Amino acid sequence: MRFTAAGGTITKSSSPPPSYLRIKSAELTRNSNSVTVSYTMAGDVPRVGSGIYDANYYTWVGDQSADEGAIELLYLDGKWFVTVYGKGFTGGDVAAQPVVRGNTVSVRLPLRVSADGEEIDLSTFTHVGWSASGKDPSGFGLWMDGCPVDGDRAMDPGSWEVRLR
Repeated sequence: MRFTAAGGTITKSSSPPPSYLRIKSAELTRNSNSVTVSYTMAGDVPRVGSGIYDANYYTWVGDQSADEGAIELLYLDGKWFVTVYGKGFTGGDVAAQPVVRGNTVSVRLPLRVSADGEEIDLSTFTHVGWSASGKDPSGFGLWMDGCPVDGDRAMDPGSWEVRLR
């Protein structure tokens, strides 16, 4: 199954979001062995020495219910972290590391992931949603692109998730 989408625009700051938080395209591919999530941004994604402190690329995987799983790629203080959540948001960090190439960051995970003692099944979800968020280097601005993570629509994944095809 494959899903590709361009980002929307949801902004929580009066200034435009930086290019590394503007989603140009996002893709999820699932086959019989693995799930690969990729984000291509409008500008280079964070890397050590880039001056970027905080960036979060978050992929909801679920069935349009409010109790969803997720795959999170987090860049924080010069390090990348991959976190996987199952239904009810149980789970945690996994050993996988994302691959960064220019404007694209991606991670490949097995269909069954072990995270902080929980086994999370990535083989059955039917819908996907995307977001990118982060703070500017001063720590004051918060930018978002993609799916809503707060407000009325955030609690209604059926209004923004897209079915895998």
